Amino acid sequence: MADGSIDEVFERSTVEFRYPIALEQTESLLGYLCTELPAEIRYAAGRHVSISPTEVGSRSCDEGACVNVVESVSLSGDVTRREGSHAFDHFDCEVSDADNTLVYRLKFFMTPGWSISEYRPEILQLRDDVKRLVAQYFEERRR
Repeated sequence: MADGSIDEVFERSTVEFRYPIALEQTESLLGYLCTELPAEIRYAAGRHVSISPTEVGSRSCDEGACVNVVESVSLSGDVTRREGSHAFDHFDCEVSDADNTLVYRLKFFMTPGWSISEYRPEILQLRDDVKRLVAQYFEERRR
């Protein structure tokens, strides 16, 4: 791959998970990263939920007459390394096409038109460290 190609930028900006995980486990992974980097991680997480009655014509959702279904999740945030360079980067978590309640990768912000050489070395190191620690997290929690 040529230095600075879009493929290299994508590779250094994308952290694939070993398998898709629920939002709660993604939050656990962020806690792991916070401790292991160490870093401060700020994020916003969301769930799109539908609530519907379990029986046609039901007038109340009291006492189990309704069902809640999580239809999709979202999570995005920032990570700031607490030691050394204090590198800072933004990320979004992406959900699986097969089940949009499961997160399958973390993607750091990519500046349109930039080659890999235009990113600060400490940012690239932060991304590499996150990628390594995510692999380590999944290795420690093998299914």
